[in-house]
Amino acid sequence: MWGYCDVELALAAIAIDYDDLPVVRNTLATDTPADAVLKVSTSDEYTVRVDLGVADGKAVLYTCDCTEEYVRINLV
Repeated sequence: MWGYCDVELALAAIAIDYDDLPVVRNTLATDTPADAVLKVSTSDEYTVRVDLGVADGKAVLYTCDCTEEYVRINLV
């Protein structure tokens, strides 16, 4: 099922960060490669922040290893 939201987004306001590394600004990728967080991270966890530039709000999503191997092993 897909969601629906009737909000106009200013694409130039969208920002995406992996931990403190900016990876998208003004609809364009920054000079920071998205996999850089994996190279500097000292743990198995990192935070992805998506700012749509619309309003204040917060959501938390937890995920796990969803590689093909993980799915194959756990598919019953």
